Amino acid sequence: MTDLPQGWTSTTLGELGRYINGRGFKKSEWAEKGRPIIRIQNLTKPESSHNYYSGPIEDRYIVKDGDLLVSWAATLGAFLWRGPEAVLNQHIFRVESFIEKKFHYYLIESLLADLMRVTHGSGIVHVTRGKFDNLEVKLPPLAEQRRIVDVLDGEVARLDRGRQLLGQAEARLERFRSLMTERLFGSKQAEQRRLASLLAEKMINGRSVPTLAGGFPVLRLTALQAGRINLAERKEGDWGVDDAQPYLVRRGDFLVSRGNGSLRLVGLGGLVEDEPDAVAFPDTLIRVRVDPSVVRPRYLALTWNSPQVRRQIEGAARTTAGIYKINQAVLGDVLLPVPDPIDQDRIINEWQTVVGEVERLRGVLRSSVRRAWKLRSSLLAEAFAGRLVPQDPSDEPASELLARIRAEREAALQKQKTPYRRTRKELLAPPIRVTGGGYQQEALPL
Repeated sequence: MTDLPQGWTSTTLGELGRYINGRGFKKSEWAEKGRPIIRIQNLTKPESSHNYYSGPIEDRYIVKDGDLLVSWAATLGAFLWRGPEAVLNQHIFRVESFIEKKFHYYLIESLLADLMRVTHGSGIVHVTRGKFDNLEVKLPPLAEQRRIVDVLDGEVARLDRGRQLLGQAEARLERFRSLMTERLFGSKQAEQRRLASLLAEKMINGRSVPTLAGGFPVLRLTALQAGRINLAERKEGDWGVDDAQPYLVRRGDFLVSRGNGSLRLVGLGGLVEDEPDAVAFPDTLIRVRVDPSVVRPRYLALTWNSPQVRRQIEGAARTTAGIYKINQAVLGDVLLPVPDPIDQDRIINEWQTVVGEVERLRGVLRSSVRRAWKLRSSLLAEAFAGRLVPQDPSDEPASELLARIRAEREAALQKQKTPYRRTRKELLAPPIRVTGGGYQQEALPL
């Protein structure tokens, strides 16, 4: 590396710390309690559940709060563990850093794109130890490392705040949904009616159609998204317009999932909100057309995926070969609170006002988070080019820090290679036999 900033030096990632791989825990070793086992999903998704290990373990595999971890397979990333004492699974390094630990963390984050370029494997990609250790890096003086960390920490805090605000906005939407459905289902003024009594037409199942390029379009099950129907999720089917005619969808149709491997997903529904082009629906969905003078389609969509309706559907679903299923009879028996159409319109307007506000805020926050991530990447690039903070001529050069690291590593290596030699006193001492449960010592004759 040329044109290094003042006081910087070039080195490799492997020289900056000890990278200790985790242990492969067998499923038979998992326990109900003990130290949590840190797997890659526990780092990428901290809310993921843990397995536990209660047996004896070497110190090298123990992780404590604040330790630097690096996942080098499947998902590459650097993480600072924030949690109880735990044990480390394989495919993750615990890093004993020889430099400023937080700087080491940011350094590895800045190198993830470079590490991705040297990964191996077609399924679960990984970085070999040699490629990891030999990756070239620029190292600033220790004092400058700490100044860089101070600046980067401030930006990360802002990013975290943006995420927190986004989470609060989404939680507000869910609270409103819960309050609304609780009020509706708990209201004595809203008459409870079965879905079968609200229909304008008889419910029908869709039709199974093989795929054929150039054929008449049919929706996929994936068109059902968050309470609405995404009309772009479709395929071309092996049938014509005449065969498809009974299954065409129109604005205001409500489509319900007939089956799913997950109980919490069976019976979910989505509204066709836009005026569709000519497209049919598949056999995985049931079409519900309600009488809009009795129940507004949008009101049905608001109440359908509520906890109160979910309890009825999940209680009636039946499983076959691991698939939970419902039918038209189950849907027809679902009880819904049906207030006066004027009240329905008021509820819809109230809901749309809140949703509009939350979606606007969500868009602003997501845009801010994207900008923050771009800024973070730019800051990392500036930091490791030596342009984030000024160089101080009084800082100890990084070359001297690196020389100490090398000397200490060499001394530790030599110590490991030196065989243990007993002293004259140890050689002359009589052998000892340990006897009894009380560990009494008995001298043996020479």
